Amino acid sequence: MHQELIERFESFAADPRAEEFDAALLVNCAVDSAADLTEVQKQTTKLIETCTHRDAPWVYLREAGFSGNTDASSVVVASCLDKLLETKRGLSISLGVLLIHLAKKLGHRAVGVNFPGNFLVRVNETLIDPHRMRETSEADCLEQLGDIADTGNYFATASPDEVALRMLNNLKHQYANDGQWYRTLEMLDYQLALSPNNPHLYLERGQFWLRLGGITAAQDAFQQVLRLSPHGDLAEYASSRLADLKNQTETLH
Repeated sequence: MHQELIERFESFAADPRAEEFDAALLVNCAVDSAADLTEVQKQTTKLIETCTHRDAPWVYLREAGFSGNTDASSVVVASCLDKLLETKRGLSISLGVLLIHLAKKLGHRAVGVNFPGNFLVRVNETLIDPHRMRETSEADCLEQLGDIADTGNYFATASPDEVALRMLNNLKHQYANDGQWYRTLEMLDYQLALSPNNPHLYLERGQFWLRLGGITAAQDAFQQVLRLSPHGDLAEYASSRLADLKNQTETLH
């Protein structure tokens, strides 16, 4: 199933018609291969049919009880559409994907916004915070960043690929925090299926394999870093790690 899902992520990345909702369905599979995605599609269709064109999609979802889950220990569950539809609680990005899907089906223009720390959605010209399912503004969002804010383009549109990468990133870091290194590496494999020439992902792969004692796999990952980024800080770090590992013995567990 793991290899099959890697291939599905690759196909998703190659499909110019792929949408954010497709990304979230794949991520749901990455968490739980037995998830009933047919039921997910049925329930979302019911939401679309129930919402009228008189209702702003985010108002409709808010009044239906959808809101953010602030419990960090529930990141894995809150990333899944099937659980979101069951509990009406989710991460900003899973809620955002639901909002984008609903808005598009109702004829609105809707895109994700890759704002740091809190995924946002723009429906037509209105900026929405999916965590609260309420309108917000760029000024208010930047104020929440405080001293972190600089001149970065925090309100750029997130492509479906970027939505998938961000959802997988949430899962990857949660599995790593829980010490589930094989699950962490699975999420990395899916990210690399979406972004195969990303040296930062290979760097992470090398670091995670070291946590498992997989010296050979870590060396292969660091070599990929050098192939993709032969100069600069990443290359210097990868070269340093390869030198450290030269005489180490495999202790994979």
